[in-house]
Amino acid sequence: MDEPNDTPPPAGEPGGGRRSVKDLPWRAIGAWAAVVLGGVVALVASLTIWVNRQALDTDSWVNASTELLADDEVREALSIYLVDELYSASDVQARLDSSLPSQLKPLAGPISGGLRSVAQQGTEQLLASSQVQRLWEELNRRAHGLLVDLLEEKDTRALQAEGGDVVLNLQPLLERVRARVGIDTPLRPDAGRITIMRSDQLEAAQTAVKVIRVLSVLLGLVVVALFALGIWLGVGQRRRLLIAAGASLVIVGLIDLVARRLAGRAVVDALSGDAVSRPAAQDVWQLSTTLLRDVGVALVIYGLIAILGAWLAGPSRWATWVRRRSSPYMARPVPVYVVLAALILMVLLFGPNLGNRTLLGTLILLVLVVAGVEVLRRRILAEFPPEPRPAEPAPA
Repeated sequence: MDEPNDTPPPAGEPGGGRRSVKDLPWRAIGAWAAVVLGGVVALVASLTIWVNRQALDTDSWVNASTELLADDEVREALSIYLVDELYSASDVQARLDSSLPSQLKPLAGPISGGLRSVAQQGTEQLLASSQVQRLWEELNRRAHGLLVDLLEEKDTRALQAEGGDVVLNLQPLLERVRARVGIDTPLRPDAGRITIMRSDQLEAAQTAVKVIRVLSVLLGLVVVALFALGIWLGVGQRRRLLIAAGASLVIVGLIDLVARRLAGRAVVDALSGDAVSRPAAQDVWQLSTTLLRDVGVALVIYGLIAILGAWLAGPSRWATWVRRRSSPYMARPVPVYVVLAALILMVLLFGPNLGNRTLLGTLILLVLVVAGVEVLRRRILAEFPPEPRPAEPAPA
């Protein structure tokens, strides 16, 4: 990591009177422009990764939906919806009114309301059972898999749709509730069917999915390439550029975390029509954006690691002390890389979960970390060569 040297040599000295290519202004301008652009692209990349790996990945979607049903607030809101659908499809109050004697007909409304409350409590208990949660997982897996097939323009003959609208069919779940409550009236054909996407939105959604699929892979590589280009161009100020690249990752990670919170408030306000449904809407947003949170946290960690590496290569007193004290250990590369491998394994196992990590992305991160450690190790050994060990006496 070389330090900036902006002072041109005198005309009479070697190199004077003619500027080296390394000293040309366009290199410094291009270096900083590449790092800044890399930070902007990193922000877009983090959002496309979230959409691709959480919203468009069936396994991630099913895992999130399963966590949703395990949430008390969401389960209560879903039980209210199912009971409302059941009562609307079966017209319980009208049946009570027709079956009660004339003198008891005024009680049809209160009895219906009381039965609704009991049905809701029973539905919540039913939704908490392992059998229904497995059914919920199957319904979501099937609906999401077919939706992704449709968005990717694959064979979707088995897709349940009406008039071109993609729907999530909760009728099997509603039938379980109907049997639990004891209502024998057949359900309406449209009961428990939630429209996921309308036919007039399909073409735009298919185009968006194609773009997101490509960008989620390509933009990560572009970010690495821009940072590498900027550091390569910035002869004399590479350490500053590495700090700037790390700081940009930290800023992007913080933007993701803040945006998740602010957007969550707006989404919850738009979705929750009353104070009763607000807690459920909040939990839905939190659970459906866990990957965005993990991406933000990971970017902050990666940025801090880059900043730490640049600081260790710098001229500060503490950094120099650390380099001097670590020189004897850096002379033995095998222990260094064993410790590094252990740290990387811990991060992969216990660090932020980025959903389905791609092999390419993991390999790129590993290469960057190993390259950075090797550059720092060689600098330390060049600056503070370890003292040679005393020669052992020859055996008598």
